[in-house]
Amino acid sequence: MSKRLVGLVALILACLGSFAGSARAQAPSAGASPAVDVELAFDTTGRMGLALARARQDAEQILAGVRAVIPGARFAVVAFRDRGNPGGEYQTLQPLTTDSAAITEALGKLKAVHNPSPGNLNVESYNLAFHRSFTESGLKWASNSRKIVVVMGDAEGYGGASAGLPGCLDTHPDPDGLEIRSQLAGMRAAQRTLVMIRQASAATTASLDCYASMAALSYTGGQARDGNASDVVTPLLSLIKGAVAPIAITTGTPVVLPTGNVSVLVKVSNPNSVALVANDLTVTVPPDFSKVTATPAATAAQGASLQWTLNRTLPPHGTLAIRLSAKTGAKVRVAQIGSVGHFQLASDGNAFASEASAQIHVTRTIQAQVNALTRQGSTRGRAIAVLGHSRSLASASGSKISGSFRFLSAKGHSVVVRPKTFHLALRRGNAVLRMAVRVTSTSGSRGCRVGTFGTLTITDRSYAEPSGKATARLALPPACRPAGSQWATPAGAIRPLP
Repeated sequence: MSKRLVGLVALILACLGSFAGSARAQAPSAGASPAVDVELAFDTTGRMGLALARARQDAEQILAGVRAVIPGARFAVVAFRDRGNPGGEYQTLQPLTTDSAAITEALGKLKAVHNPSPGNLNVESYNLAFHRSFTESGLKWASNSRKIVVVMGDAEGYGGASAGLPGCLDTHPDPDGLEIRSQLAGMRAAQRTLVMIRQASAATTASLDCYASMAALSYTGGQARDGNASDVVTPLLSLIKGAVAPIAITTGTPVVLPTGNVSVLVKVSNPNSVALVANDLTVTVPPDFSKVTATPAATAAQGASLQWTLNRTLPPHGTLAIRLSAKTGAKVRVAQIGSVGHFQLASDGNAFASEASAQIHVTRTIQAQVNALTRQGSTRGRAIAVLGHSRSLASASGSKISGSFRFLSAKGHSVVVRPKTFHLALRRGNAVLRMAVRVTSTSGSRGCRVGTFGTLTITDRSYAEPSGKATARLALPPACRPAGSQWATPAGAIRPLP
């Protein structure tokens, strides 16, 4: 065979090999890892009966809705209750699979079981469900899939308030020895995104703020939303879309003075193992905001809406960001900034919408609240500070402050103080309200006189953050401190009004 002919054959073989390689890259094999794995975890205690019945009824809609966005999605079904529940504390009803019949059958097995134990609490084994999501091999997560854990319930997990999660109230130790922050950190490290659906009813014992605090501590895209027993499909689909293409809206501070300046960051992330195509993005600001500027500049603007035509592919773990600045209106209110974008996973090409929103409190009024109990005694009270003509929330002082705080010792000695003046410093993760206080009444304590002055300082490290501790410190003569000088109080101690 001539050298020329050998070269021609080699060229043809190389072209065929290149074509085959390209075909393999575009058409995943049957054994390829799914783009997204979704665990559906249900609180199956007694109060959840109506929601579980609806989930069983709407099983096919749930699967069809998710697969309209992610055709290759796999599902697992998990049920959890509380320790000592006659129905069992935790069950994996179906490991991750694409088999629709198996998933529907597993959802059909969901059963609400009441715990009749006299010592039964209004908290359930959420911490165990979080823990099992990243430790249980039987769920069969794919190694490089996007992993989303959807939890539907109406109660809190153990110890959320003790862990400093804003909105959570429970302080009981977990009977399984699982600390809630540690389990959420485990989910974050294992790249499990937590989305929480709160079934709102008269029997619900958890706040949406508590659910949002838990979701925010998981992997990228964690969110919380209210649902109800008549519709479990809509919030579930919305949250999964938001987890696949999360849009985050953050502000320099969640509180802005009337006619003040606000900065906003709108960030789109791709936490998936495949590329994400961002087709477009729209951001809507309140109509009374003025001097709105954006970087990069919007492609188009219509009224209070700014639109960007993106047509941009984000690689795995890639991001894009848009920065806005504006001047707020003069009206005191809770203003809303919203964003919606259209996306598609590059691996399958199905387009879907993802949305997000953020609140900005336009106000001059700040509330500080203390509610603490120790072995030495307790303290309870609140103060409302009005910022008047202050120009900065980073450092503001004044005398327009009202309220009172009562300190009670275990022996029954009590002192009531009222604030007279204040200094406020609001920073993300570190809000401090320092008040000059005056004793207005006292009982059972010798040496503490009405009219005695001191200082009460409230520090909230959860301010504008999903977690953090809050403390109250009282500086008064020893005779006027019947319950000590420092207390831990629930997160969210300092917040804006309205």
